[in-house]
Amino acid sequence: MKLKRLFSVSITILVVVIFYSCVKDPTAPKLPDFITGQNGAMILCEGLMGRDNATITRFDFETGSHSINYFAESNDGQKLGSIGNDLVIQDSIGFVAVSASGTVEAFSMKNGKSIGRIKFPNYVMPRKMCFVNDTLAFVTAYIELSDADFFVYKFNPQNIAKSQENLEQNKVLVGSHPEGIIAANEKLFVVNSGYGEYFLDAPNASTITVIDIATFSVINDFKTGTNPNKIYCSNNKIYVVCWGITGQKDKYPSEIIEYDANNLQDLRRWTTEVYDICFDAKGENLYYLNSSLGSNNGGNNSAGINIIALNEANAKPKQIIPNPSNSNIWTCLAINENRNEIWVGNSFKFTTDGEVMVFDLKNPTVNIKTIKTGLILNTIRFY
Repeated sequence: MKLKRLFSVSITILVVVIFYSCVKDPTAPKLPDFITGQNGAMILCEGLMGRDNATITRFDFETGSHSINYFAESNDGQKLGSIGNDLVIQDSIGFVAVSASGTVEAFSMKNGKSIGRIKFPNYVMPRKMCFVNDTLAFVTAYIELSDADFFVYKFNPQNIAKSQENLEQNKVLVGSHPEGIIAANEKLFVVNSGYGEYFLDAPNASTITVIDIATFSVINDFKTGTNPNKIYCSNNKIYVVCWGITGQKDKYPSEIIEYDANNLQDLRRWTTEVYDICFDAKGENLYYLNSSLGSNNGGNNSAGINIIALNEANAKPKQIIPNPSNSNIWTCLAINENRNEIWVGNSFKFTTDGEVMVFDLKNPTVNIKTIKTGLILNTIRFY
């Protein structure tokens, strides 16, 4: 699970730490020949710290076949490692950043077989990835609780061995505890969280680092909202998800910030509880989890999924799907526009296997189906 979540939902995690030995590793029926198919979903599940149980749940739309532990079943029981933090599909290859294990795993989208693994130095934790093209990709990373070791690494997705060989020569220093990263207008934009409240006062915390891709050098660094964790680009606008500081939201609020991708002008801000966001295909609507917690957790009476109509001048958030149960902790979401669906990752209370809840995008009160997954959902990708 993301390390900052250890602090933002400390009561829940305390329960996990006490009872984690009772959690069973995910199991799933074997899939014939492990052929991925042409149309489906890959769901990355983080697993618990130190349990070596990050998994990928795979669901095929054409056949309805389903595997909760697809990578291990495709690779004779080989494990991804501890804390799966990002999943990206680049053409015929899937990539997983595994934070606590310090790796980026590459696997074939055809059959799930491992292609190779980039191993980072001891205690370096890869977080989020950004792919510019087939041969150029980047990943944020840092040493846990360090006050100086924060990097963006460059690698070649088509040449894992060469990337491993040149890893230490292909990194650049960025702000405190980098998380999300995107590419836009021949630049990289990296949000530096400051590890929540732990490095809140560091001068390069709660910042955005701008890197020129051609020279792989920092060209700008500026303040953004408090504890930024995720960053996205849509319709030449940049959107930053700031988690704020738990218990100090009056001073350090959660918010979504919209920037012009060309000149980085601060365009709009929505002060709202926010955990993760996604967009429809045209970028006209922004969907977001206004909290990972259910409505009875933490005094939040409006938990669920909200929508912001970005084309409206005075756009305001509107809830479309409530999360009414304090047994639910929603941790990721994604739009499948081809099927008019919105997928929501429900991690329950981090102590049991999770599920994806699939809703009709045109009638979001309708729960179409539920798909069982591994433990603590992080990322949903369609292919």
